[in-house]
Amino acid sequence: MKISQGSVVTIDYDLKTEKGTLIDTTEGRDPLSYIHGNGDIIPGLEAALEGEHPGKELSVSVSPEDGYGIRNSALVARVPKEVLNGVPDLEVGMQLQVKTNDDVQTITIIQIEEETVVIDGNHPLAGHTLVFDVKVINVKESS
Repeated sequence: MKISQGSVVTIDYDLKTEKGTLIDTTEGRDPLSYIHGNGDIIPGLEAALEGEHPGKELSVSVSPEDGYGIRNSALVARVPKEVLNGVPDLEVGMQLQVKTNDDVQTITIIQIEEETVVIDGNHPLAGHTLVFDVKVINVKESS
């Protein structure tokens, strides 16, 4: 069976930066299963897998536009430290979940100053070209 809208797909993968730094892998873990066409994985990878079959191995380069998006400078803000009073031991690189009007968003602390903290609401992989080395393990109809 080939990968198509609504099929249950199981893959093994390595995710790397375009410079070859490993970001994530299924090695040593269970393969990833998802329902194709539901937006469960990034659009560029999903599009590249369309029509493939079990046993297929491929390398897919995904642009930021088809991955986690282009970095949006409007999502970087300087906030007073007291806004984060409830968070002990603030550190650069720390990720926090914050409630917005519509959702919960993950922010990353990118700079700590004397009275302010610079936060970034972009996905950590936004703006990056991603390279997936993928092996299609299984494709079946969803039930």
